[in-house]
Amino acid sequence: MTASAPTAHTWGALLHEMADRFPTRAAISFEGTDVTFAELDHEVSRWSKALLAIGIGRGDSIAILAGNRPEWLYTAMAGARIGAAVVPINTWYKTDELSYALDHGDVKALLFFDRLRGTDYVPIVAGTVAASTKEPGTDGVLHDTALPALRQVVELGEHRLPAAVPLHQFLGRGEQISDGVLAGAEAAVEPDDLVYLIYTSGSTARPKCVALEHHHAIVNTFNIGERQALDEQDRSFLATPLFYGLGIVQALGATWTHGACVVLMEVYEPGRALELLERERCTAYYGLGNMTRSLVDHPDRARRQLSLRKGVLGLSKADRQLARAELGLTLGTSIYGLTESYGLCALTDAHDPVERAEGTIGRPLPDWDIRIADPETDDPLPAGEIGQILIRGHVMRGYYKDPDRNREVMTTDGFFRTGDLGYLDEHGYLHFHSRLSEMMKPGGINVSPLEVELLVGEIAGVREVHAVGIPDIVRGEAIVVFVDADRDDVTLTRIQDHVRSKAAKYKAPHHVIYGTSAGFPRVASGKVPKARLRERALIELGLDATGMPTPSVPTPLADH
Repeated sequence: MTASAPTAHTWGALLHEMADRFPTRAAISFEGTDVTFAELDHEVSRWSKALLAIGIGRGDSIAILAGNRPEWLYTAMAGARIGAAVVPINTWYKTDELSYALDHGDVKALLFFDRLRGTDYVPIVAGTVAASTKEPGTDGVLHDTALPALRQVVELGEHRLPAAVPLHQFLGRGEQISDGVLAGAEAAVEPDDLVYLIYTSGSTARPKCVALEHHHAIVNTFNIGERQALDEQDRSFLATPLFYGLGIVQALGATWTHGACVVLMEVYEPGRALELLERERCTAYYGLGNMTRSLVDHPDRARRQLSLRKGVLGLSKADRQLARAELGLTLGTSIYGLTESYGLCALTDAHDPVERAEGTIGRPLPDWDIRIADPETDDPLPAGEIGQILIRGHVMRGYYKDPDRNREVMTTDGFFRTGDLGYLDEHGYLHFHSRLSEMMKPGGINVSPLEVELLVGEIAGVREVHAVGIPDIVRGEAIVVFVDADRDDVTLTRIQDHVRSKAAKYKAPHHVIYGTSAGFPRVASGKVPKARLRERALIELGLDATGMPTPSVPTPLADH
């Protein structure tokens, strides 16, 4: 073990414990200023009292809309301390999406920062609470016919929204709450109370809401940090949005349960990130492939002296190799998990051999069972055979207010159906194959997008590649690859010849579309959504949803 496991089973108690064990150690670093664990514990109590003063308590939910700032963490931990579930709001949300999360999540209070990345959130929030009226004589308590649960909006930045109360007024109200009242509220919080309600995008029209509990979040993320060899000396770089599971669950939990510091970057930009990594001597990295590539490709990389050694290598083998070789993550880990699994359920060990760290996605964490099963029957499959990855252990409580979906994703013996395909090797290490829903079927034969991506990625000059299947009137489905490469060098013929020389000929792409890494569509996690690539492929190839040609002319970026 690299650290003593916390004895706390709620997040409020965890912060007390860390403040007792590491009072002068930094818990947060933001824009050159450190906040110690003792200061964090005090500030969270102050914000907790303010929440109590506006009527928030155990079983309620609050939402936070902001970039990676200390106020985000004060809000989240204050809610957790008094038993209120925290709803992290995606900072790319518009009014309709925000309204849905506030309504579906039964949010009683929204705290938001007014600006981020050039986006003004005041009109977005104003549109969301357009039906709100302030109840007279109540210090800003709202009555909203469209959002019946919502009672208060707090503006953390410049106060410009009439329906909101400013931060100083919000915190001032907390001064009327005694330490005894706060202690009583804390004591009522149970380990199996909800700590987060996290909205994750999927194939459905509305995002799923993953309900996570205190105890599982603490235990599982401590185990993650153990695999990553974290200790109280580490400083974890966190520019991945906090509203994403990698941020608020995995990175924050693994770091704080080890008494280490999170170095927050409000908005990611590679040049500033390199400066921050050097200045703050960050030792652990929580980023994904697109961030890694942007850091490595930045002209300032050569002159920056980085201290990175630990953290997350990336999701693809190419990204993992790049992070190790170019960012110095010699103790970096390969990972597998979902928000539904409290961040991760499998990862490599910081001291695993390079071939395992780069070539697998790890072995199960403590308290986890991973089974590879037939996607149709759930029957177990032997080592080496590809099937659906089923997981059992620190699984979410469920999708919030969605009993039908909860029944669909669970097996009769308590395993969660991930929707991912993979296999376990003879050493018990997990290998990712593809998403069940993303399999390509040229001529009716299953082809893994990842396999095609790895093959095309072997070609010199290919910087990034993504494969999708689209409807085709002859083949049933055709394989399209999006590549970041020189179109005069990496031609469709060259791609096809290379793939056919290494694999069955039906795995060779039928079309190539050229683009840049920065131009590929991405979600908050940095992943490139296949559904959006399919849509783009049909448009650029001049096809309709059935694969029939449309009157429009295909873009010159596509080769056929």
